[in-house]
Amino acid sequence: MKLYSLWSALPRTTKHDLQEWLASPYHNVREDVRLFYAYLRKHDDDSSISLAKNAVFAALYGDIPYNDDRLRHAQSFFLKAIEAYLVYQTAHESEVKKTFFLAKAYQNLQTEKPFLQTYQVLQKKLDDAEIQDIQYLALQNDTEKLWFQHVVEKERAAENNLQNILIAQEKAFAADKLRTVCTALSHQNVYKLAYDFGVLTPLLERIEARKWQETVPFIGAYYFIFKMNTETESLPFFTALRQKISTDRAAFSNDELRNIYLFAINYAIKQSNKGDKTFYRQLFELYKEGVETGVLLAKNSELSVYTYKNAIAMGLRIGEMDYTLHFLEKYKKNLPAEQRRNYYEYNLARYYFTRRDFAQAMPLLDNLTYGDIFLQLDAKVMLLKIYYEQEELDALDVHLRSFKQFLHRKRATLGYHQQNYENIIHCVKRLMAHNPFDKEERAALRTEITDLQPLTERAWLLACL
Repeated sequence: MKLYSLWSALPRTTKHDLQEWLASPYHNVREDVRLFYAYLRKHDDDSSISLAKNAVFAALYGDIPYNDDRLRHAQSFFLKAIEAYLVYQTAHESEVKKTFFLAKAYQNLQTEKPFLQTYQVLQKKLDDAEIQDIQYLALQNDTEKLWFQHVVEKERAAENNLQNILIAQEKAFAADKLRTVCTALSHQNVYKLAYDFGVLTPLLERIEARKWQETVPFIGAYYFIFKMNTETESLPFFTALRQKISTDRAAFSNDELRNIYLFAINYAIKQSNKGDKTFYRQLFELYKEGVETGVLLAKNSELSVYTYKNAIAMGLRIGEMDYTLHFLEKYKKNLPAEQRRNYYEYNLARYYFTRRDFAQAMPLLDNLTYGDIFLQLDAKVMLLKIYYEQEELDALDVHLRSFKQFLHRKRATLGYHQQNYENIIHCVKRLMAHNPFDKEERAALRTEITDLQPLTERAWLLACL
């Protein structure tokens, strides 16, 4: 039901703050709602909590005979109380927004002096605000409209601020439009869709004419994101975005900065996949900055296993061995508890493999308990390389047969990835069988490996020839 779904989604801090909210007669006058809250808090960590209607009713009303209507009323009032608190929390999450609502309240009451005093405070807070995200730009627009309403009520039409409103509206619209367009671009690239971007072309011309890409941080960030994903010569826009992140990072909320980092990371991945190895360093720096500043961490400080794995992979690829080991050890505690050991030990094995310390890498790979199929595949590929490079051909042959059987069992799950791993197995078998002293055979094998698609281990296979 809706109440229990909402309750389970609430952060612990919100649940804690709700107690004071429900205790106030201004927000709740029902004792059964407070008892309902106490019942859920008492059993918050109990996975076996009984939400059977009889059990809940007894917790609220004691020995009174069960009454379904009464319980449903309590649930309804409790739900409304939680929703009212969430609205309050959202409205008061920003001091600037709180001041805006207060100024609007004074205006509605037609109390001029308090309104003017509050409006001046509001303008000062807007001028001093560090974070200038899309909500800030929208609030600037609303603030200008608030002043216009005050001027009209005083019949001072000649002194209006309509031009300021028009500019503020354009900025807010430009910011919202650009961010949505950038999101749509990513979506259409993944799902092969085509979106109509509407008035984007004249909007871009307007932005460039007013130089908002340089003077308005939020617009600038998404302008450069759009350009780097649409222009043939895209590198200057990526560079401009990196500079924007560096100089204007205080102007973005943590959530918005995370979104911008992910756009930059995805662009760098795309370029590196095209063969531009200079982007390995860019990716490493983006991951490093994003994790160290907390931008790429969730609100509970949790780090995605994929971010952890990718950051380590880039560090090893560019030879940042010391820092990568430091990163690997420092941030393992931020991994989700249920995946922590596997991803830590896999990446430690990868570190040892890169250092060619196979004796320490192999036990780590052998001891992994797999949940993520792609982690399992990566480990199998790493073992394959170790056997080949140590010339343990019998062990390699057994491993290849086992690998082939694994792919067959998992073919429904792997989809198009299966062909890549089958190609890797095929090429390793060809390497094992070819005559290294036969130049023509080596050349033919090199051509085969070069042309085969898909093949993620192409560079390693070619290096083995």
